[in-house]
Amino acid sequence: RGIVTCEAAELFLSPRLKALSDPFLLPDMEEAVRVLMAARERGEAVVVFGDYDVDGVTATAILLETLEFFGWKASSFLPHRLEDGYGLNLEAAERAVAQTGAKLLVAVDCGSTSFETVAALSARGVSVVILDHHQMASPPPPARAIVNPQRAPQFRELCSAGLAFKLAHAITKRARELK
Repeated sequence: RGIVTCEAAELFLSPRLKALSDPFLLPDMEEAVRVLMAARERGEAVVVFGDYDVDGVTATAILLETLEFFGWKASSFLPHRLEDGYGLNLEAAERAVAQTGAKLLVAVDCGSTSFETVAALSARGVSVVILDHHQMASPPPPARAIVNPQRAPQFRELCSAGLAFKLAHAITKRARELK
């Protein structure tokens, strides 16, 4: 990693947010934060729809803790592998929205290829933000924001838990700016 001094090692092992790369360099991060902030201002419920694997569960936990800390009405939905199948499918997504009353669904570790599901949710008045590191569909789903490092030259090494951390970082930066 090119860390050759004690100072560099200390910064690497105990980083400060201001020393980390700007989360707004990720594609659609600005719009994702804008959509989330608007939902919070309107008092709308948000559901974090995570994939059931370790990356999806970890990303869901990071994002749920962040949203709750900053005052969102947030809940999570983790699909059952055998009953719900893989990814952001319409039946599971509709159940998540119905159970939580959410007007905003944040898909983590899934959604980059879920064109039909996102289109159907949008038609029902549910906004969708996608936070995913998997390959993108062409055309991409009609989400309000798709934060995916496959769409940018940097951050390609991030898994969805890393992307959730970068969204938490972006929310924290925006909250500090608003104080």
